[in-house]
Amino acid sequence: MKDRGRLLVFGKNGQIGQAFSEILSRNRSDNVYLLGSQDCRVEKTDELERVLERIRPQLIVNCAAYTAVDKAETESDLAMSINTEAPGVMARWCAQNRAKLIHFSTDYVFNGNLDRPYLEQDPTGPLGAYGQSKLMGEKLIRQHLKAHLIFRISWVFSCVGNNFVKTMLRLGSERESLKIVSDQIGSPTFAPDVARAVLKVVGIDGEKVSDTEFPFGTYHLHNLGETTWFEFAQSIFAVAKSLGVALKVKEILPTTTAEFGAPAPRPLNSRMNMDLFSQTFGIDMPSWEQSLNSCITTLQKNSLL
Repeated sequence: MKDRGRLLVFGKNGQIGQAFSEILSRNRSDNVYLLGSQDCRVEKTDELERVLERIRPQLIVNCAAYTAVDKAETESDLAMSINTEAPGVMARWCAQNRAKLIHFSTDYVFNGNLDRPYLEQDPTGPLGAYGQSKLMGEKLIRQHLKAHLIFRISWVFSCVGNNFVKTMLRLGSERESLKIVSDQIGSPTFAPDVARAVLKVVGIDGEKVSDTEFPFGTYHLHNLGETTWFEFAQSIFAVAKSLGVALKVKEILPTTTAEFGAPAPRPLNSRMNMDLFSQTFGIDMPSWEQSLNSCITTLQKNSLL
């Protein structure tokens, strides 16, 4: 049996991290290190460097992230430590040790003013502290390490953790009326679909990134299709009702971003063009509607609703 290179996943308890952990646990048992914040606080540079030196991975999958968009406005130092400085430490270590890095960024690196889906090379301009911290993390990785993959993802949901789908299902069981923002548009992304696609790109052992011609760089990655938060909520409740989920909600009212008044500004256009990913790797993503159905079906089957 061939020797499998050491693969290290940071952030195993988040939505993306759990999706990677499930697939890797099923498909390989050796030389895989799945770490959560209880194992390594990536915002502590000394702790992070000690873990890297102890494990000495050939491939790092960094799923650790500060994702509380509104709280980032008042916790910008913590957001920067996790989203900017930690990826920079990982990139420098990889460069010094001939390792590769996979990292996840966000649609919030853009200001949302374009009237079309964003391309990878379009000018960035984050509106809030969260997007700024993620953009600076991207820049540090590019500065220190050529052998990197940065995947910008958007509107992430899954059967675990905190996300829009689970929040809507909870609120829909508690309230008769909900107001949902209708002037932001983007592409929902199912975390397990991301993990499956990325592992197809790099190989379950990370063996594909050893190719000297491997196309490292930045790619947009999400489920097919686009929607607004309001339409997304309508779809969530429609799927739930079709599966017999008990809901109290009777009306969903559209509201604007300005009227909703969240602490952090958000881009109105979060759409990202995914052609580069599809053409480079030949991988098709499922539609967000298809994956939403799968997600709610799983939640119901596991009695999580």
